[in-house]
Amino acid sequence: MTMTPAFAIDLTAAAATPAVFALTAALGPLALPVFFDDVRDHWRLAGADDLARLARPPGRLAGWSDRLRRLTGRARGRPLPEECLGFIEPGLFSAEVARALPALFASVRGPRVARLHALSPLQHPESAPPALVARLAAYAHELRTFDGIVADSEDACAELLDYWRWLGFSASPPVVALAAENPSDLIAWIQSLPAR
Repeated sequence: MTMTPAFAIDLTAAAATPAVFALTAALGPLALPVFFDDVRDHWRLAGADDLARLARPPGRLAGWSDRLRRLTGRARGRPLPEECLGFIEPGLFSAEVARALPALFASVRGPRVARLHALSPLQHPESAPPALVARLAAYAHELRTFDGIVADSEDACAELLDYWRWLGFSASPPVVALAAENPSDLIAWIQSLPAR
């Protein structure tokens, strides 16, 4: 079995933010957009229709949206490769995606990394909708299944580590604060994680 020279990037729930497109651009041909199809209950390569649902990013990164559509339009409905170099979850994911992650993780031999934006609604639940607060609590637990967590800020990093300590978790994956605007630092950090 050969390893696919690509990092799977989950676009199921990710808004097409400039940070996601900057990461995709930095990875270039190593980016493999994937999508969890909740109707068919399996992971597959993202198709053009999946990407069309995402908002077009502003400014100079807009061309990557078109490039991804061309790249994945040919792959619509195809299953994932047997193995990938790694997996990147760019943001908050749904409970359905969380339940499907073990199936995807089985095909990922490299580092599995998630990006954390913030957990502040857990500290101030009155400031967010109850459904978001409940989802964030489960999400914070699910992040422990990844090999590394990249927080958008030192505050987000501290929020996650403090929450895990409060819950009594002693072992956790490494958590680092890296700016979303510099995807090359993220890629270097991912590649520094131990191989699976």
